[in-house]
Amino acid sequence: LIPPPQSQEGVSQEKAAVDKTATDRPTFFFHLPAISPTTAQFTLQRESGTQQLHSVKFEVTGQPGVVGIALPESAPALKVGQKYLWQVSVTCDPDDTANNIIVGSWVERVQAANASGNDKVAALAEQGIWQDTLSLLAWQRYRQPNDVAAAEDWAALMEDAGLPQFKQAAIVQIVKK
Repeated sequence: LIPPPQSQEGVSQEKAAVDKTATDRPTFFFHLPAISPTTAQFTLQRESGTQQLHSVKFEVTGQPGVVGIALPESAPALKVGQKYLWQVSVTCDPDDTANNIIVGSWVERVQAANASGNDKVAALAEQGIWQDTLSLLAWQRYRQPNDVAAAEDWAALMEDAGLPQFKQAAIVQIVKK
């Protein structure tokens, strides 16, 4: 789940499409439509593309909704000021990888101003730290799927980010390995 890039004067769309995180081991989220249960592969690599930092193969439930991949403690910590490419490849036809669904984006680790308590989500959003804003709300919805306030906060974030098609999406799976 990445918001559409915002036009910035003098900045190419490619450069503008880097999400921010203040977390050394963030959780990455993507949306899957209803599909048959299958396998998927998550990879995280340095900006240069020469070093894969983490890779995990996992089962997809087949339920439509948002899936998260939490970087485990065993994965290398992201470094402040560095950009990373994350991708998920969902196997649609085990005999032909050309039919795989591949999604991904760029993330950059940044220093965030201190934020805590109820204001943490708002503070992170104000600083443009999308990955962590998304993660806090997604984890809250995942842990408490019937929490009306969490659902409203999620819907508002999706609207604000230009992703209204996901405002009702359930968090169906978070992979932690």
